[in-house]
Amino acid sequence: MEVAEQFFEKIYTQIPMIERMGARPVHYDGQCLKLAIPLEPNINDKGIAFAGSLAGGATFCGYAVIKMLLNQHSFKQDLAAVSSNAQYLAPVKSDFIVTACLPGAEKTTEFLEKLQRKGKASLALNMEISCGDKVVMTSKDIYVAYPRATD
Repeated sequence: MEVAEQFFEKIYTQIPMIERMGARPVHYDGQCLKLAIPLEPNINDKGIAFAGSLAGGATFCGYAVIKMLLNQHSFKQDLAAVSSNAQYLAPVKSDFIVTACLPGAEKTTEFLEKLQRKGKASLALNMEISCGDKVVMTSKDIYVAYPRATD
């Protein structure tokens, strides 16, 4: 969990929206990341979570779990979400949890090996947002790690 907390200290300055959303890591085991996000700063005019906050939280959670993987393996590539497919299953009326897990050892290893060989690789992740025991949104996003532009 310490890795996630250090990552978030830095990311709050790099992507201020994440801190404004109130996103906080509550679990990280090197494979899965769970973020707690409060309803209050993400509420819309109907008294439920704004769809953009849900989508942003899901996409960011996936980004964060991959970025921490890249950091762990000393990769310096940039990372971007290039595709997102969200399914909104129920209104979100309370604080929520966003979960993103790496896709398993085989696909994760393939991603890292391709990145090592070619300097660029993509990875698909499934995210889930829940309120209590109820899944309220799912999203499948595709991320691409690519070489950093030189200054």
